[in-house]
Amino acid sequence: MSKNLLTISFGIACAAVAIAQPPNPEFPMISPTAVEVAGVNADAGVLEFAVTVMVPVTKNIQVERKVLVDGQERTVVETRTVTAYESMVKSVQWALKGNRAFDGNGKKLEGDAFWKKIKKGDVVLMAQGTTIDAKWTKVLKPETIILLSEPAAHPALPKPPPPPATRLPMRSGS
Repeated sequence: MSKNLLTISFGIACAAVAIAQPPNPEFPMISPTAVEVAGVNADAGVLEFAVTVMVPVTKNIQVERKVLVDGQERTVVETRTVTAYESMVKSVQWALKGNRAFDGNGKKLEGDAFWKKIKKGDVVLMAQGTTIDAKWTKVLKPETIILLSEPAAHPALPKPPPPPATRLPMRSGS
């Protein structure tokens, strides 16, 4: 009886602690990236950015290794192929057509209103998605420009392999 009472009271205490916990904080769904405008072509409707990306580079390096040959320790130089990552500046173009631009208040910028606000050297926020989370716009100044592009499409998954062929049972005595 006392064992059951102890188990029940422990369960109630755990439930009370779980209920008293604050809920998990909600984080914004889309986090924008700050980039500097490298070029503006209002006639073509295109902005240009210089973005730094990390690129894998294959290199051959020389490594010294000590080996035991005929009971004597010798140093041997080996060539190893390694993959290193180097930063590279890449030019990226962003077209207003097919994408969206907003100010820091979340108001959509279109046409001439957008092109009058933006110039070379401005720092803008870029993100992928359909809308910018209100949690981001709360902390931005009204003159901030936010550029949204459609999320990148995920590549199609490969077709699954065909099921293994079933073997027919062998007849004995034939």
